[in-house]
Amino acid sequence: MRLESAPAISVVIPFRDRLPLLRETLASLQAQTTADWEALLVDDGSDAATLASLQSLIAAEPRFRLLAAPPGRPAGACTARNAGVRAARAPLLVFLDSDDLLQPRALAGRVAAMAAAPRLDYLVQDGEVFDRVAGDVGVPWNTLDDGDPLDRFLAADTPWQTSGPTWRATALAALGPWPEGAASWQDWEYHIRALCSDLRYALVPVRDYSHRRTHSEAMRARHDDLPVLASRAGTLARVATALHAGGCATPVRQALLAGLCLRFSLRCARLYRDLPAALGILEPVSARALAGASWFDAAKLAVIDAAAGRNQGELDAGLTAAFPVLDRLCNSPGRERARNAPSTPRN
Repeated sequence: MRLESAPAISVVIPFRDRLPLLRETLASLQAQTTADWEALLVDDGSDAATLASLQSLIAAEPRFRLLAAPPGRPAGACTARNAGVRAARAPLLVFLDSDDLLQPRALAGRVAAMAAAPRLDYLVQDGEVFDRVAGDVGVPWNTLDDGDPLDRFLAADTPWQTSGPTWRATALAALGPWPEGAASWQDWEYHIRALCSDLRYALVPVRDYSHRRTHSEAMRARHDDLPVLASRAGTLARVATALHAGGCATPVRQALLAGLCLRFSLRCARLYRDLPAALGILEPVSARALAGASWFDAAKLAVIDAAAGRNQGELDAGLTAAFPVLDRLCNSPGRERARNAPSTPRN
């Protein structure tokens, strides 16, 4: 049996295996105080055992819809999210990662807030981080009321995570698809693109979702793999394009984006000594004129030295002094909060 009328809100969940975590995510949906939702579970290449185990859940819950990511497209969460958007029936959408949780009143609150503000294209809620049980860490994902969101994204002080926004379907159509093939920082680029557009939004500094910290740490470790780091050049270039297209490329923002290019270029050089890959990450600085020629020349020399082992890359104190933007990008307020949060669940 399937619901015949369109629900108020669709939740798009890309997943690949990790069934125990996915079960917790789905349980958080079934615990919602509103029943007027659908969940699109988009498989991104799970094994047969995972899919077989899901069948009983789906058979018992008509609001769960199992989809397969389209064949012939790049693997990954972005492709799965785009498939979910195409299949969604509701006028509102939320993207939820398969290891995160929605708090019980989240969907009811979001639907009501969007109904009360019909001119908004999207609305952003705050969230918390947790390790094993929601509330066990007791700190927010970040804060929403601490400066211009676009400046903060570019300063690596990411104010919200994938599950924070509630989108109108019309806004997503205007924004365009998630960047399929991007290996990391997809939500960072997507949210910057939204902020550079004409979409209208509001921030609600109330926590209504829980982001699993321990599993995401393992994901972040994979973000340092060489192919993932190298692919970041494309992400940074797309952000530069969005800034210029939206009339948002202020000198400060261009400097921050140039600093991010340098940070990841140095990181690539330090970890892998792969000079061509490292210089490729720095290329958007030159191609998009994000910084002056003298800055670019000095940055290029620093990357060459990092690849040769003559400095410690983005960790080098001398480079931080020469490029002060590196210190800001490596030590954002959000990162400091995460570092200082309790590492074990509270009693």
